[in-house]
Amino acid sequence: MTISDRQRFDKLYQRHVQALRLQGMAESTRDTYARAVHRLRDFHGVSPDQLSVEQVQDYFAVLVETHSWRTVKVDR
Repeated sequence: MTISDRQRFDKLYQRHVQALRLQGMAESTRDTYARAVHRLRDFHGVSPDQLSVEQVQDYFAVLVETHSWRTVKVDR
């Protein structure tokens, strides 16, 4: 990720965390969702909002093979 991509991701990520907080989610739940967003970003190396449908499907195809069903459900 470039610096500008990283800054963009960080800004969107903070908005995501704030939305979860405003929904009254517990810190542990917010952390779980944070890991999901980071896994998706790290898999493709770009901010999740820049991914195509096919890229997201590729991610989940690998996730099903490498992680528990609980993780797949949370990430989805």
